[in-house]
Amino acid sequence: MQLLRKLIFLLIFLIVLWISASLIWLNPQEVELNLLFATFKLKLGEGLLGAMVTGMFLGIISMVLPWAKRANKARKLGKNLKTKEKEVENLRKLPMQELE
Repeated sequence: MQLLRKLIFLLIFLIVLWISASLIWLNPQEVELNLLFATFKLKLGEGLLGAMVTGMFLGIISMVLPWAKRANKARKLGKNLKTKEKEVENLRKLPMQELE
């Protein structure tokens, strides 16, 4: 199963690499990229690829905060569950008292 997962990841990586190379190769026109602080000349394909990678990076970053909150909540709930399980186990060990 682990080998299959690695092969699928490698296949996806190679497809993305092929698409990226094709994008750069098929768009050789030079464009000028004006930022607030600098101006760059680069190929259109490189600019498109850079924009795609930047968007993916920002998307991943935007998902980290909600993921971290969920992970923290799950950790707290797990600790709380362990505490309650210990409490129940201790109560089960106590001898039953007779009712008068």
